[in-house]
Formats: sequence, C-alpha cells, structure tokens
Amino acid sequence: FAVTSGREDVSGNAHLPASVEDAEFMANRELLVAAQACVASRGGDGMLLIQSNVEDVAITLRALAEGVGWAPVVDGSLGPHVAEVPDDAGDGWLPERQRRHARSGLAR
Repeated sequence: FAVTSGREDVSGNAHLPASVEDAEFMANRELLVAAQACVASRGGDGMLLIQSNVEDVAITLRALAEGVGWAPVVDGSLGPHVAEVPDDAGDGWLPERQRRHARSGLAR
C-alpha cells in the first residue's frame, strides 16, 4: 500500500521520497549522529548495521554513515562483502531501478 497524500498520480515508486534530503527518507544525518552518540555513551564499542537490497539506496546510506564518522566493516565478520553485482543475469532478475542505476555510471 502507498500513502497517496491526496494525490491521484501515484504509480510505481512515485510514493518514495524524491531524494536523501527528503524528511521521509529512511535515514538522515541526524539519525546516524544520534546512533553514533548512543554507541559512544555506552562505551563506544558497538556497531550499526545498515543494509538495503537496493544498490543506490545502499550506496547513499553508506556515504551518509561514513560522512558522520562511521567506519564500514568489510572484513567478512558480518557476512560476505559483495564487491560486484552483475548488471543483469540475462534473465531480467534485477529490478528496473537497479538496472537504471547501473547504467547511470554513478558509484557502485
């Protein structure tokens, strides 16, 4: 279900926030800073797992987290690190949103 906010033109992903700066985006700088302060207030020895199965969202969240001082863990201790995702397996298994992102030339 999508919240339409009275709009009749909602289709596809139109109900999603337009950008990371949107107040309705799943995470923002303030949330990541608050999480960092929470971990620090409890001794500083902790982790925050941020994940998404949507490549451009995952990249954006990682950049936001690194921008406020979180360090990525890519040593395999939290699971395998996926360095490359095929652009398409030939059978159309990737959603169109991810194919568009791959074609855009933005960070992967």
